[in-house]
Amino acid sequence: MRSLLNQLAYFLTVLRSRSDIFDYIEMFYNPKRRHSSAMQLSPIEYEKRYFLSLESV
Repeated sequence: MRSLLNQLAYFLTVLRSRSDIFDYIEMFYNPKRRHSSAMQLSPIEYEKRYFLSLESV
């Protein structure tokens, strides 16, 4: 029984860690990181400029 509980606790810890890492990458790092395919702009800045260009047309 104790072994099963330890395995469950380990699984939940790993699952939580993976979730936290995914959240960091997708919510914090990627939106701020510069992308070469977007003229070295962050995705947020690229989208902002894109939608501003649409308004001026």
